[in-house]
Amino acid sequence: MMRTAVLILLMLLSCPAFAQKEILYTQRQFDSDTCCWRELARSGRYLQGAALIAAYLKDGKPQRRQALYWHAGQLYALGGDNSMALRYFGKTTNILYRYLGDEDARMWYFYVNGVKAFLKRDRQKLLKIISIWKRKFLGNLNYNQLLLLSEHWDMRYAEALDLPKG
Repeated sequence: MMRTAVLILLMLLSCPAFAQKEILYTQRQFDSDTCCWRELARSGRYLQGAALIAAYLKDGKPQRRQALYWHAGQLYALGGDNSMALRYFGKTTNILYRYLGDEDARMWYFYVNGVKAFLKRDRQKLLKIISIWKRKFLGNLNYNQLLLLSEHWDMRYAEALDLPKG
């Protein structure tokens, strides 16, 4: 998996017009629905999109790193590189969110850790997170996704979310 990510990154870097153009964008431009990594993701090129986000995080001018870390992690997971996905997901939250954050921060903490549990194949942890959520918070789209991951435990991340394959 790491080799795949390195090859994709090298491919992007070997195409200066593609890689450098996006690196110069503002985060608003880079993160828009009609550009960059989202375009790659829509066409099923998840690992290329993740590598582009990683390059932007390194050499661009990101203002909201947490959102880009999440999106990179999600694209790595969709592309089947769970190791890289976990690395990026780990940068989107921390334990303080659970104990000192407002309700949104606490829900985010549980959501991210539920997705990580799915990728790590830790069913007990995922079920525990779902149980805590059910007791403490109202359902929302993220909670529904955790339920979906639990219901489709034997599938890969992309399959469990029923996304089109690239």
